[in-house]
Amino acid sequence: MILGGLADGDSLPDPRVILNKLPEDLEALYSSLWGRIAPRNRPDAARMLTIFRTYTLSPQPKLAGSLLDPFRASGVPCHVFWVADGAAPADKTYITHTLKRRLASRTGGLLELTSSGQIDSLHSTVHGWLDTV
Repeated sequence: MILGGLADGDSLPDPRVILNKLPEDLEALYSSLWGRIAPRNRPDAARMLTIFRTYTLSPQPKLAGSLLDPFRASGVPCHVFWVADGAAPADKTYITHTLKRRLASRTGGLLELTSSGQIDSLHSTVHGWLDTV
């Protein structure tokens, strides 16, 4: 919220004031983040969260005998998410920059692009919250 305010041209507020306004309960916090998403972006947000939840709940194929398989990230690879969201193929740099902005505006930070190029949840408890909404 602080960074968003600064990007919108706000002066630097006291971080304690913002932190004190945050709900203490995680479910309330996630609901608050959802409530801050612009109504016009909520259909996109719902689709993105559904893609994420469906992908992460579905069994992933194992690479037989692969030493790297145990280290597979838990999120959705950005190119898979990009195509699943209905976008045309594009170069990796464009996908990365665009997804980062879309995730921030469409999911309120519930989903984020990790440094490994995966779309993942803000916290593991987001999965449980998605089960309730």
